[in-house]
Amino acid sequence: MVGSWELKRPGPSYTFRMVRHFKQRHPKDALFLIMGSDALKGFSKWKHSDQIRTWATLVVGQRPGAMMEKRQNQKDGSVIVLKGTFLAMSSTEIRKRMKSQQGDSSLMPPPVLAYIQKHQLYAR
Repeated sequence: MVGSWELKRPGPSYTFRMVRHFKQRHPKDALFLIMGSDALKGFSKWKHSDQIRTWATLVVGQRPGAMMEKRQNQKDGSVIVLKGTFLAMSSTEIRKRMKSQQGDSSLMPPPVLAYIQKHQLYAR
């Protein structure tokens, strides 16, 4: 689910705030947080990572250079490893490129790129 509420709120944007927001709005629903295996490697250092894991199941796509075994990080059953391989570039890198006008239109579907450009999402 995407919403503009996070863009309008002051201060840093931490993942735990977004997950908490959706858990409060949809307490009976299962939440899933999708990330690349490169992000999972540092996930324990994220702000309130333990709380995020109680609210949401982590869904991990494997990135080249950060491949993981299917059973890795699945001790508590809160990680689902997707089959296949994700794009080698992280969302952070894509956002940085979009912000600096170096965006590669092949990185995302044309409707997504059009929406980003129309709403100037990374122009700030």
